[in-house]
Amino acid sequence: MNNIKIKRIINGAEEANCYLVVAGNELVVIDPGDESEEIIQKIDELGKMNYKYILLTHGHFDHVMAVNDLKKKFGFQVVIGKYDKDIKGLNAKFNVDVPQTEVDITVSEGDALDFGNEKIKVLSTPGHTKGSVCYLIGDNLFSGDTLFPHRHGRTDFATGNPEEMDKSLKRLFDLPGKTKVFPGHYEETTLGEARKYFN
Repeated sequence: MNNIKIKRIINGAEEANCYLVVAGNELVVIDPGDESEEIIQKIDELGKMNYKYILLTHGHFDHVMAVNDLKKKFGFQVVIGKYDKDIKGLNAKFNVDVPQTEVDITVSEGDALDFGNEKIKVLSTPGHTKGSVCYLIGDNLFSGDTLFPHRHGRTDFATGNPEEMDKSLKRLFDLPGKTKVFPGHYEETTLGEARKYFN
């Protein structure tokens, strides 16, 4: 099994987390929200890699603004939950000019992507948006804006739904408590620690 390496980059006015995840000689980027020049610099510092995917946990502007620059420079394939594929439309009510983003792969519950000797497992977790997904790589859960260290993401944006959020959280908390959580904002935690705030 590959040794997974994870680097967090905090970017944009919303201080969203972008993650560079390395398995062997392969790289995926999760939620490149803004400040593409900084992300590109950090990728270049890794040396020559096989640039696999940009994994989007959902389509909100603070998680996608650097996608086109990274795709153009490195040739990543862009992956997002099927219900968030219309990124520009999803952001219309934020009054933010989000560029049209070409999505290469839409994913649903149970899908898996090859990554080094690992599998990237897709968990459908609607609630923050209808197309929100989490990505499980080994025992590392990239939870986007579904789960933060002390609370869950907002459900009052377009396509959000509090009932679906409750179901998604219950589903995540069925995973082992030792699972590391890398959220879309704030610091990392574990499912065991996060679970304490939802009892």
